[in-house]
Amino acid sequence: MKIRALTLCAVVLAACQPPTQPPEQPAATKAQFDNFAISVTSSLNSLAAKIAKVEDEQLSESWRRRNSRVAQLDPTAKGYTILETDVGRLLVADTEATPYLDGFSVRFKVGNPHAASIGSSTIVARWGPPLDFGGTNLTAAIATYDKAQRTNQFEISEPLLSGAWTPLEIKITPADAASIKQLSIELNPKALHLRILK
Repeated sequence: MKIRALTLCAVVLAACQPPTQPPEQPAATKAQFDNFAISVTSSLNSLAAKIAKVEDEQLSESWRRRNSRVAQLDPTAKGYTILETDVGRLLVADTEATPYLDGFSVRFKVGNPHAASIGSSTIVARWGPPLDFGGTNLTAAIATYDKAQRTNQFEISEPLLSGAWTPLEIKITPADAASIKQLSIELNPKALHLRILK
């Protein structure tokens, strides 16, 4: 009985001993793990760079599409600018800006080269500081630009007659000389008028 009790005590004491340290990893296994970690990190960095490039390309394309529907109204520019609309291309020319209250009164002409006359329309004007591409993050640059822009909407009742230039005037306030150089407009026709042949 004593021998059994002593044996049992020896087993319990052996179980209570602190665990021995696990055997150290062989050097080859550690090197393999380090190489694997470096490879995974490199792959993740490469994937992140590709995603950032695709996002920038999508943003650039969206920016290009958006800007294809606006015309810059630069009083110092000569000639005409093409303005894309839902009914086709119109022309914008002869921009003049004169001080008006805390901004400018902007006069310009819209040319309608189509066979149809355009009824009333809406003009959305946008002005503010220029887009700053100084940084490396295009998304942040465009977000900052959009936030700094001022916009106003004008209802134009004058019809844009077929084959003619139509003089228009809008008031841009508040605006300073620097921001008026960045003035652009988007024109949204509301109706088309065609001649009825008898």
